[in-house]
Parts: sequence; C-alpha cells; structure tokens
Amino acid sequence: MLARHALKPRSPISACHGISANYERLRVPCLCLRPVETCLFRRTHVTHVTVIPLDTQRMKHESENYVTDRLRKQAAEASGDAEFTQGIFEALPRADDDSHASREGFLAAVRALRWLQEKASIPMSELEEYWDILEAVSKDSIRCLLAADVAEVFSSLAACQRRSSELVRLLSDQSRRLSRSFSASDIARVVRAFSSMGWRSKKTIYLFGARVVKLLQDSESASMVRPRHLAEVAVAYPTLGLHWRKNDKKHQDVLDLWKAIAVAVPSKLTDTSMTEFALLLNAFARMDFSLSSIDRNVSIMFEATASHLVHRIALDDGASGRGKDASPRNLALIANAFAKLRAGPYVLPMMKAVSAKAVSQIGLCNSQDISNLLNAFAQLAVMDPPIFNAAAHIIIDQIASFTPQGVSNVAHAYAKQQLQHDAVFAHIGAKSIRIMDKFKPLELGNLAYAYGRLQVRHKELLSSLQDEVMYRGTVGKNLAKTSSLYSFGLPQIVQLSQAFARLGISDHRLYFVLFDMTRQRVQEFARRMNSSDDGTEKVAGGAATSQVASLAAQGKEVHMLTGHDLAVLLSAFAKSQADFETLVRWVPKQVSMLQGQFTTFQLARIFSACSRLEMKSPAMYAELLGHAKSRVPQMSPRSLSMLIRSMARIKLYNRTLLRQATKVVSAKLTDLGVVDACALLVGLAEMNYRDERFFRLLGTLVLAKMEEMRSSQLATAFASFSRMRIRNREWYDKVLFEIFQRQHDLSEKDATSVSYAMLLLAVSERQESLATSSNPAQQLEPSEGLPYPFSHHQGVLYSMLSIANEHRRDLSYPAIYKLQMVELYLRLMVPTVYEGLRHELKLMLSKARKVSVVVDDYMQNSSRLHRRISQWFHRVGLHHRSEVFLGPFMLDMVIGDRVVVEIDGPSHFYRDTNNRTATSLLKDTLLSAMGFHIKHLPYQEWQQCGTAAKRTMYCSAFWQDVVATNSLGLSADGNAKSNRLPQLVDILDLVVSWQRGSGAHPSSALGVAGNVEPASTRPTNVPAFYTDVKSQEMQALTDDRSQGPETISENHTFEWDSEGSVHESILEAHQQAELALEQDRRREMSARQRWRLEVREEALAASKVQHDEHREEIQGMRSVLPRSKRQIPVHTGSGVFDYEALEADTDSSSDEEDMEEKKR
Repeated sequence: MLARHALKPRSPISACHGISANYERLRVPCLCLRPVETCLFRRTHVTHVTVIPLDTQRMKHESENYVTDRLRKQAAEASGDAEFTQGIFEALPRADDDSHASREGFLAAVRALRWLQEKASIPMSELEEYWDILEAVSKDSIRCLLAADVAEVFSSLAACQRRSSELVRLLSDQSRRLSRSFSASDIARVVRAFSSMGWRSKKTIYLFGARVVKLLQDSESASMVRPRHLAEVAVAYPTLGLHWRKNDKKHQDVLDLWKAIAVAVPSKLTDTSMTEFALLLNAFARMDFSLSSIDRNVSIMFEATASHLVHRIALDDGASGRGKDASPRNLALIANAFAKLRAGPYVLPMMKAVSAKAVSQIGLCNSQDISNLLNAFAQLAVMDPPIFNAAAHIIIDQIASFTPQGVSNVAHAYAKQQLQHDAVFAHIGAKSIRIMDKFKPLELGNLAYAYGRLQVRHKELLSSLQDEVMYRGTVGKNLAKTSSLYSFGLPQIVQLSQAFARLGISDHRLYFVLFDMTRQRVQEFARRMNSSDDGTEKVAGGAATSQVASLAAQGKEVHMLTGHDLAVLLSAFAKSQADFETLVRWVPKQVSMLQGQFTTFQLARIFSACSRLEMKSPAMYAELLGHAKSRVPQMSPRSLSMLIRSMARIKLYNRTLLRQATKVVSAKLTDLGVVDACALLVGLAEMNYRDERFFRLLGTLVLAKMEEMRSSQLATAFASFSRMRIRNREWYDKVLFEIFQRQHDLSEKDATSVSYAMLLLAVSERQESLATSSNPAQQLEPSEGLPYPFSHHQGVLYSMLSIANEHRRDLSYPAIYKLQMVELYLRLMVPTVYEGLRHELKLMLSKARKVSVVVDDYMQNSSRLHRRISQWFHRVGLHHRSEVFLGPFMLDMVIGDRVVVEIDGPSHFYRDTNNRTATSLLKDTLLSAMGFHIKHLPYQEWQQCGTAAKRTMYCSAFWQDVVATNSLGLSADGNAKSNRLPQLVDILDLVVSWQRGSGAHPSSALGVAGNVEPASTRPTNVPAFYTDVKSQEMQALTDDRSQGPETISENHTFEWDSEGSVHESILEAHQQAELALEQDRRREMSARQRWRLEVREEALAASKVQHDEHREEIQGMRSVLPRSKRQIPVHTGSGVFDYEALEADTDSSSDEEDMEEKKR
C-alpha cells in the first residue's frame, strides 16, 4: 500500500531522515523512494515523498511481541510465578482498551507498573508508553478514586520517581475534595510522597494538617494516629520549606498542628522507635518555634523525650522487632536535634547515655555521624572526653571522606570542648588545604575559630586561610551575587577576625579586607532598611527595631551590626594593632548608631578596644560613659574592672562612676577573678584614685587567691599597692616573700617594677614617720637604720636586680628609668644597701645611668599651665630655665643653682585630696638629698590667683626663697632661714619699679648675684656619680671587666653616653636648645603666626612705658595686702595654701593670652 505525504521541508535529506526516524521510533521498517541524484547532489525543492511500508502490521506485531516477550521473561524471572506474571501484564494499560479508566483498572495498572519497576527492575524508559497511556486518563476517572486509592497512587508515583505534573494536579484536587475522609495512615503516605518528590501543594498539606489536628483531638481516633504518622507529617513541613511565618494567612493553623503533635508525642513515647524520634525531633528543631506561642509546649515535649530516652538508649541491645534502634545515625540525629534547640540541663543524662552507646559502636559510624555527634556535644557544652578520644581514630582513618562542612564541624567541636588533639588537627589542616576553595564562609569561620581558640598554629593552613579570605574579599567581591562562596555574613567576618587575632596574625592587609567587608555589609543593611516601604519610622542607622524584629520572625537573615559583633571586631583589631584611619573614623559613628543597644560586658569591651586603639573621640567616650553610669549596678565585676582599666588608659576620670563601681565590686568581691583584680588595681593606681578601704579589700582578695595568680600578676599587684601609700606591712611581707619564691618566673619588666615599687614603699614609710616625728630634720639625712622594706627584704631587691642583669639586653626604656631611680635612692638614702650589691649589679646600674630616657622637646613636655607660670616668673624678674633634665628627672623650673620650682598639676596628687603621690614624694626626696631647694607650686593655689595683681604678688613671693637659698643658705631642716629676709611688700616695690624701668633688677637690690642666672660652679651636694663620669669608682668598674659580666654590645637598642651629664652643662645645653628652638619657630612660622608674635611683642613693649597703669596696679596690690596685714604665703609640701593672704574674688582674669584672644 502506497501512502503519499505532502511535505515541504527545508532540505530533501532532512525530510527523508525525519520520516524514517518517525517510523524507526514506531519500529516499522519502510522503504523511501526518492531520486538519489536530486536529494544528494541537487538543491531541488522536494514537494512529495512516497513512503512504502513493508508489511507494517506484521512487523509491528512482531516488534510488540518481541518487547512483550522480553519484559515477560524478565518479570517471570523476578516473580517465579507464571500466573502472577500473566496477571501483571494483563493489568497494564493499552491504547486500544479503556479498562484502565475505571477505578479498579487504574489501580491495577498503577500496581503493575510499580511492581515491574521495583521488583522486576525494569527501567522506566521501557515502560514509558504504558505510563503515557495511564497519565492520559480523564478527570472523571480520578474522581472515582477514594482517599486510600489516592494515597496509594501518590505512594506509587513517588516510588517509581514518576513526575507527572498533570496527574499530580488531578490527584491533589481529589485529595482536597476528600480531605475529611483521609485517615492518618493515608495522610502519612501522601505527605511522604510530597516530601520525596518535592511536590509543594500548600493547600493540600494545610488541609491534611487540619485533618491531623482533628484526629488527635478526637479520643477515639487519636489512638489510631501512630508516631510514624506524626513523624511523616512533621518532616514534610521543613523539607518543603513550609515554615511558619507571622505574615502568613495559615499561621495559626500551622501552629495548631505543631502544638497538637507536641502534646501527643509524650503519650506515645513507648510506641515510638528511635528512627521516628530522630525524624520528629529534627523536624521541630528545624522549624524553630522559639519565638512562637507554642515554645513552652515544644520544650515540655523535648524534656519528656530526653527523660524517656535515657533508659531506652541504655537498655537497647539491637534485638527490637523494628530493627536496631540505637544506631549511630539515629543517635547522631537525636543529639543534633537537642543541640539545635539549645536544650537545658535536663539533656545531660541523655547525652551521657548517647556517649556510652556511641563509644561502644564507634566503628560503625561514618563521617557524617561523627560530625553530627561531636557537634551536638559541643553545642550543648557537655564535656565528654571519651567520645572525642574514641572519635579521633575514626576521623584520622576516614578524613578523606569528610566534606567541608564535616571538617569544620569536627574542628569547631574540639575547640568548644577545649580538647587539643594534635593528630586530628594535623589531618584536618592537611585536608582543609586541599579543599579550601570549596569551604563556605560559615565553614571558614568555624575552622578559623577552632584553630584560634586552641592556639593551634598550623602555618600552611593559616597561610591558605589568609589567602582565601583576601581573595574572596577583593577579587571575588564582585562574585557575591553569583555564588554563596563569596558572600560573607557579619557572623563569619567576626569569627575570622577573632581567630586571626588570637593566632597573632598582624597582617594589616588582611584586617583591612575584613573591615571593608564589614563596612559593606553594614551599608547594605542600611540601604535595605531605607528602601523598605512599610511605613516604619527610620532611626539614625536607617533601621527600625520593628523592622529588624519582623525580618527575624520571618526567618530571614539579618546582616545587622550588633553590639556583640562590634565588640569582638574592635577587640580583634586592637589586639592586632590594626588602627588604620578609616576604622578610627568609622567606629564612633557605629557606636552612636547602636544607641546603647549592647550589654554591659559588650560596652566594656568596646570601651577597652577603643582605648587600646588610641581613638581620639571625646564625644564617643562621653556617650559610652553616659551609658555606663546608669548601668553600673547591673555590671559584673569583670566588666567594671575592664571599664576602669580603659578609663585609666585614655586618662578619663569620672568621680561618680568610680565611687559607684567600688561599691558594686565591694559587694561582689568573691566574683572577681585574679585578672580582673589586677586590672582594677592598675586602673585605680594609674588614675591616682586612693580609696584605702577598697584597696585593703582587694589586698585581702590577692592574699586569698595568691596561688592562682601568675608571678607577673603578683608583681603588678605589689607595684599598684606601693603607689597608693597604703601601710600594711603584714600584707607586703607575705607578697614579697611569695615574689621571692617565684623569682625565676619573673621577667625583667616585673623585676624592675618590683624594685621601683620598693622605693615607693620606702618613701611612703619615711613620709609617715616624718609626719609623726618631732624632728623633721631627718628628711635630708640618710637614715641610720634601714627603712622598710629594705630592713626586712634586702634579698628581694638583690634578686630583682639580678633578674634585670640577666636580661639586660631586653630592657625597655621604662625599665631603664626605674633602674636609674633605684641607683639614686640606694646611693643617696641607703648607701649600706648599695655597698652590699654584687660587682656586676653595680656595673649594670652604672651603665643604666648613662642611658638617656627623656624626650628633649620643650613643647611636648611643657604644659599650658607651666608656660603661663613661666611667663609670670619672667615678669617679676625671676629668670629661670624650664624643663631641665638632670639624670632621670625633668625639673620644671630651675632658678639659680639650687632653687627648683616644681609645678604640681593634678597628677602630683591623689584624686580629690591634697595628698601627694608616692612618685612625687620620691622625686622630692631625691632632689632634696642632691642639694636642691624644692619649692612646690600647686595648681590649686595658682587657680586662686585670678587677677594680674594676685599673680604678680604670688610669683614675687618666690624671691624670698631665692634670696634665702643664694645669699643666706639653708637651715638644718632644709627650709629658708628667716633672719633678715625682705618683706613681701618691699619685694613688690622692687619688682614694679623694675617693670616700669625706673629701678634696677630685683636681684641687684636683694643681693642675689648674677641676676639669678646659673653659677659657674655646681652645688657641692650634687652626687659625684651624676656629674663626674670619670670618677675613680666608675673607672674601677670599667677597668675590672674580667670579674664582671659581659658588657652590652654596641648594637644595643639604647645608646650609652660616653660622657657624664654635669649640672652646669645640662643647663647650658638646655639654654642653647631653647635658642635653637626659638629660631626654628621663627623660620617655620606662618604669616598669621608672625603677625600674632609681633603684636604680642609690641604689647609687651608698650606696657613698660605706661606708668599710670602700673601705679593703678600697685594701688590694687597694696589694697589687697596693706602694710598693717603683711603676710607671707606659705608653700607646704602637702599642698595646703594660706588662703587668707589672697582675696576670694577669682572670677576675673587678666591673663595676657586671654587679652590677645579677645583682640583677635
């Protein structure tokens, strides 16, 4: 039979091949007649092709028979029953038979196809034609199915992996129509099929959920709902992504379903298998109902389950009828579910049972089981070393099969448990290097955190980690939208920063990349919040609290910089000294945007990190301090100690906060750790805050926890106590004895601190004894008996100096300064102790003496108060040198040869008192012993001089000390002699006359030679070892090198002076330096600065010729101090000022600089 087809293909060859292909698919042999030369060689358009099938019916039947025979044979081999096989093939759907359209025929066809695929192992491609015929059934045929039939069909489709969208749609419609007729078993079968195939019919699943709720509420049908049914329904929701959300219309229906399941599970615990427990618990954990109304019900269910599983796991022997329940996989899934839920202490017995069972069958665990088990123990903070030790061998043997997630979880678990297994981390490091490019950001963060917390320095891994983070943060930054590997969230950035800082990595490029990614995430979040159109009012940072809470409730990831993130980031940057300018500018803004939304500990960490980074932002510190003031009662002792230490570091004092903090810490003293106690001691000592009662409490704590303290911490506590002038010999004896026992653990820094602290303690003891003694003349004389602590603890001093000598090549400038002070005190005040030093110690001290530890910069060392006082001293004719360096000391002002004026600012006194600090007393004692006459000018007294008249009178009073020192000498007690001293009013007359130009310099009239300029000869009391380096003693020390230790090499950090510093040469060098500095200022001065200087010089010149103004000034001074009430201002060592000599009016000020500011 001939058949003609009118076809118009684009080419004759494709037309012929297309027809042949169609017939070949039907397995019908055919003969195509066409002109060969036309089809192959000519570009002729073919309009008709004649196809002649060769006995089509016969060959078709033969082909069908061949396929059927082959399928029958394969099915017969699988079943072994010919009749059964015949029935299977008779049930298959046929195109020429509509028996499969009926309910019985449809179900029979589905069962036959499922059996052929599952039992006979016939591939789906061989049964494609039968499936196509079956899926072509009408809607009416599907409506004939019952609820159980629908469940069976869904189950068969899932088993055969047959994705038929149209058939699934029809079956879903029928399911919704019959939802009230479904049993729990049928619902479980349907939702299991949905989960396995990914069919996400929300309406159908929600209706099934409502049906399950009704079944559980009915007492008769509730017993028919088995645990496996509940497990299947529960697993479907998280698998298909049907999470509960507050903006979802079915929100309450979903919560009702999960609440019903949570209430029903405790009553079915005995009927639940371990596999069903694993499915149920993980489903609840993945849904995360912590922010929902059913959180309490879920917690009760988990607690009941944990209590039941304790004996269930312990008694499991694998002989259960349902198979081996407590398999490693089930144990891992159950433990992981409790870990996700962050279960409470009730989970501890169950985890112990899980550990015992898992250890006994650890050899059956695979990499995923090991990862889940260890991660669960780490997340729940259950310390169980046996399971980690048993798992170590499996990890090492199966490390090649671990995924990046498994590797990071295992490392993170060991870090959480503080278990450092060198072999495990070595294999993890080697594995991680090979698959580093496959790690997700979260996995990179966990891996870095693990190595950072345990301080495991795997050089190759750390290098690979740095390179990977820097690559993804720079080159891969543009690929963040295309791959999740390049999208770092804020938690991962925080983890990486903390880990790198703990491992001591100080590559600023790495930290800048981390900071840049942090800044980018914060900007993205701000844009996201600002672009939202929900009408929520925006706050300073662009994000409203309600917006953030709404996003979190919906399960969306919120990249918001929290107080914890900022605290950890800044701590990491501070530890690595990554203080780049962009970070310093960015931090204050972020602190302001947080608006106090951080905990007290986070506040303290932020404050501490900013102080260590030396950020100069008074507004930021004021804001943080404002938040801290109101929350001091809620702060822990650790947070308060951190805050006080940070305040001392940036020199920020707040009396109210410190008083509240000491009260809070006093009540919680037992909660204070040794590190926090040391931080408190150092912070309070550096701020000169002397609360004796509180310090004694801290001293008691130090004695109680002395065994826990490191040697360096004990030395720090001793040094802080010594600075505060607290008398407690019993405490000092115990601490010094303990330091002496631990001397081999001390560094050179600790040793020099202890030696210097002993000087402060000796000075404080001397000051207290002088205050109670009737003979103050002892102040300038070395004591015949040794003062405390040298009278009892000379061995401690010798040991500390020996430690410093052993590490003399590592001495820092502060340590050198302390050694210089030690030598001065020993030579001047306790020479017998110095004579008892060994030869090498004396040589070490002599070499330390020659090191210049001062900064020769007048503008840097001089304060504004000092410069103003210096100007007023010059006005009254007291010529002097400012900032004179003498050995380790810097003298504020030197008048003549012996008079030293010390300008005592707030740092010379303890806070809110007139008591001088121990450091100030030490300097005063040593200078007095060197032959200088010390006059103190407290800042409190200067502040009372608010007018020019008062300041002139106050500065003129110092002429009496100069006259007494230079002309009459000193009395035995070190004070100026009072015989024939000029009266203050006479001195004022001389000063005013000299200022007007009508009189000579006051030095001539008062008999002071040389216009109080430094004399050509030095004072006889200045120590020879500070003025004559080529002394016989030094020569003997340097010549006898064979007996002493090895000298310090020439390439040492410190430069040893070849010549000594003579008193006169110091002053002369300083004068030359001042002249050079003045010339430099004039050369580098701008036009405006030069104009201001000229205006000031003109004003000073004009003031000398204005006699009328000077007469009024004299009258004003005489009205303040009439001849009938002449008094001399008393400058005592304690800072007490005779206020009766001055008026109380200090509101006005005629300071020269203030006048110039007004003119400008």
